[in-house]
Amino acid sequence: MNLRFHWFLPTSGDGRAIVGRGHSLPLGSSGPATASAHPCPRLPDRPGGGILRFVVIVGNPRPASRTLTVAAEAANAVTRAAGLPGPYLTIDLCVLARHLLLPEPSPAVEEALDQVTGADLLLVVSPTYQGSYTGLLKVFLDRVPHRALDRAVALPLMLMGLVEHVPAVDAYLRPLLVELGATVPVPGLAVLESELDRLDSVLGPWADQVAGVLGGHPAPTHLPGPLHAAPVSVAG
Repeated sequence: MNLRFHWFLPTSGDGRAIVGRGHSLPLGSSGPATASAHPCPRLPDRPGGGILRFVVIVGNPRPASRTLTVAAEAANAVTRAAGLPGPYLTIDLCVLARHLLLPEPSPAVEEALDQVTGADLLLVVSPTYQGSYTGLLKVFLDRVPHRALDRAVALPLMLMGLVEHVPAVDAYLRPLLVELGATVPVPGLAVLESELDRLDSVLGPWADQVAGVLGGHPAPTHLPGPLHAAPVSVAG
């Protein structure tokens, strides 16, 4: 099986240009990234000024999903707001789904894991299934060794139909990424399906918050508007 990685050049508006496919597109680095020993979530500098590895994981089992669209728009928004150089890599897990539970090794799965554990910045996106993230995403991340994401800044994002599910992004997805060692410097973002026709207004303030943290500035304590960027209180 040939896993299709998609490299996107961030653009303005809705357009996205695929600039490469396959495993061999160079990342523009002269060597491995150096993880900062300081707990500050600022992204590390690469030797020689190479491109930082920005990887997007999409955990929807359906191909060409709305989750994939939201993930691309969110990645573009972060790239523009933070002024990140170069393309980002999208790993759509629906391509790997039938290989993740097989007993024999899968080169495609191993390649995807190598890309994830080598990332400096991770955007992890899932639809809400049964009030949490998908089993497909969990099965994939279960293959990531303990604390293997300790070099990465991770951004959790979930797409959902009900506002009652908003707390899931920080109650379930965020702790999973922290358990794997990632730094999660801002609250996860919950995007409602009813907001898909105004994604720019939802993603913009969140991306600005992310950019401020990646640049070493403190995140604002409150984001205006119905961004669902932090858990809401639910009476029980």
